[in-house]
Amino acid sequence: ATAVYPAGQQKAGATASLNNDGTVVVRSATHEIGTGTYTAMSQFAADTLGVPVEKVRFELGDSAFPTAPNNGGSWLTASVGPAVLGACGELKKKVLEQFGHWPNEQELASLSAPIQTEFTAEPNKDEREKFSFFSYGAVFVEVHVDFFGQVRVKRATGVYDAGRMINPKLARSQIMGGLIFAISTALFEGTVPDQATGRVVNANLAEYHVAVHADAPPAFDIDFIDKPDPHMPDLGARGIGEIGITGAPAAVANAVFHATGKRVRDLPITPDKLI
Repeated sequence: ATAVYPAGQQKAGATASLNNDGTVVVRSATHEIGTGTYTAMSQFAADTLGVPVEKVRFELGDSAFPTAPNNGGSWLTASVGPAVLGACGELKKKVLEQFGHWPNEQELASLSAPIQTEFTAEPNKDEREKFSFFSYGAVFVEVHVDFFGQVRVKRATGVYDAGRMINPKLARSQIMGGLIFAISTALFEGTVPDQATGRVVNANLAEYHVAVHADAPPAFDIDFIDKPDPHMPDLGARGIGEIGITGAPAAVANAVFHATGKRVRDLPITPDKLI
C-alpha cells in the first residue's frame, strides 16, 4: 500500500550560548515525547560548531525559551532544526570574531559571561506556495490468518522518502513505532458507542485493545531513500512522525484479502468479519 503525509514546517526560535567551561547550551521552547528531539538538536549544534556532541546540552520545555511549535504533525525537526542551526551559526561567527579561532581552555576560562546568540527560523513562504510538501512510502506486510480468523502480522517492510535522514537509527525506530501503531489500528483498536447515550462503552485499556510487544511482527525491514529535499531550507529533511502509520493499515487489509479472499473495508479487522 502507499503511504503519504504532509511535511509541515512552523516558525521556531532558539538560543545558543558558549560557557567558560567549553560547554554549549542550546534552548528552545519545544518539548520531547520520546522521538529523539534532544539527540537530533544536539547533533545539529555539534555539527555546526565543530565540537563533540558531549559538549552540547539541549534544553527545552520552558516557556521562557524562544517560541517553538509542539512535537507533532511531522514538523518539529524541520521547524526547530533550522532555528538551532541558525543560532549556532551566529554563535560560531560571534566567537570567531572575538577570538579569531575556536578558543582553547585558557581562553574560555577568561570569559566573564557566556557568549550568546538567538535566532528565529521561518518557513520560506514563496517555496511553500509554489510546491506541495509530502513524505511518501511503500508498505508491504505478510500476515497469517488461522482457522478462527485471528490475524497475525509476521513481517512488515517499508521504504520511505522523507528527504535527508538526520539520524537513521532514530528514524528507523520512529517508523517501527508507527508501523506497530498502524497494525494496532488495523487489527485491534475500535470504540464501541452506546446507541442510546452516545457514550463510548469501552473507554478503558481493559476493553479498548491496543497492540503490545507480543503483537509486533517478528521481522521489520525498513529503508529510506535518504535524498535531501532542495526545497526544505537548511536541513533538506521532511517529517516522519506520521508517515509510518499511514498506508500500513491498508497493507494489512490487502494482505488479509490475499490470504482469505475477503475484502474488509472497516477497521479493525476482527475474526467475526472473516468467518
